[in-house]
Amino acid sequence: MDPAQFLTAPRVTIVAGKGGVGKTTVTATMALSAARLGLRALVVEVEGKSGLASMFGHPGLDYHELVLHTCDTPTGRGEVRARTLTPDESLVEYLGDHGLKRISKRLAESGALDMVATATPGIKDVLILGKVKQLEQLGVADVIIVDAPAAGHAITFLSSAEGLLDAVNVGPIEQQAREVRALLTDADRCQVVLVTLPEETPVNELVETAYSLEDRVGIKLGPVV
Repeated sequence: MDPAQFLTAPRVTIVAGKGGVGKTTVTATMALSAARLGLRALVVEVEGKSGLASMFGHPGLDYHELVLHTCDTPTGRGEVRARTLTPDESLVEYLGDHGLKRISKRLAESGALDMVATATPGIKDVLILGKVKQLEQLGVADVIIVDAPAAGHAITFLSSAEGLLDAVNVGPIEQQAREVRALLTDADRCQVVLVTLPEETPVNELVETAYSLEDRVGIKLGPVV
């Protein structure tokens, strides 16, 4: 198998697994492997506490991209970039892109997002996944690797678009959820790589997660690490 082809088809790889099994290490390894093949890898961190930046000697990540590693290869200059995505900042950017830039920051700072999230479960996750979808469509990197929440939350995180579509029938949020679902269920655009330890409890949880993602989300599963 051609490693570069494996890493770039599909463009978005979501790495998920039970806490403590090495999910962030696998994410970093995949990104570094891509860079050493001359590819541009973008790591998206969604919980703000993965420790990924420290693996590359950096203190932390924020909403803006940070270059963690570069290397010259026979096929070009490879790099690892990374950023954190939060619901509040994703909302501000989403509203700004839709002509509401003047009120977007004030809305986020007022705590209105928490009120909306209470009334509409799943909207925070859809905002984050919507930003991942936008990055994929813009072609900002050869491969986008998402360091997903731990296994239990990963199912909720990845099924958020489906749940939101059951609650919202029209409007821009419905459109965002529909586009997120289209990304997640397209095997040519997105896959999930599950990480586990060779122990009974982590393996059982992985099997449960795998069935849930296939049945509830319809997402393509990549290799198990």
